[in-house]
Amino acid sequence: MVYIREYEPTDYLSVRQLFVSGQLDFAIGEIFESEVRSYIQKSLDLDLKDITSHYKTHDSSNFWIAEVSGEIKGTVAIQHHNKESAELRRMSVSRDARRKGIGTLLLNTVDQFCKVHGYDHIFLSTVSHLVPAIRMYKSNGYQKTHTQSYGLLTVEHYIKYI
Repeated sequence: MVYIREYEPTDYLSVRQLFVSGQLDFAIGEIFESEVRSYIQKSLDLDLKDITSHYKTHDSSNFWIAEVSGEIKGTVAIQHHNKESAELRRMSVSRDARRKGIGTLLLNTVDQFCKVHGYDHIFLSTVSHLVPAIRMYKSNGYQKTHTQSYGLLTVEHYIKYI
């Protein structure tokens, strides 16, 4: 059974490890691997260095954990942007837990939170090589707004009106 709960400081190392492995699962051996590794390091040095201060200090932001049998199998965060919009961030599901509905449960948690906090829409950015994630976002009502190139990576931007 999947249990969705809010992030706790004791989750810190597991969250960071899940983020790294989730990114590398789709990058190892690809021509853009070094750019993904650079992105990973930047993320670990910025918001994932202090998850509490980035996602738990504003009432309209949060960070959730998907737990199965006491193990962290997924994460997602919502970060306040302005009174109308929030950014979905740090969606990651462990390789051994993918395609079991955990990502959808996390997205449902985000949707409920955003409705309660009065957001009109949620936006996100992802890279084009994360095909399973893009498929999940689209099936949960996200629509692509535009793309941008960053070196060898193509970033796709999505929005969902709630």
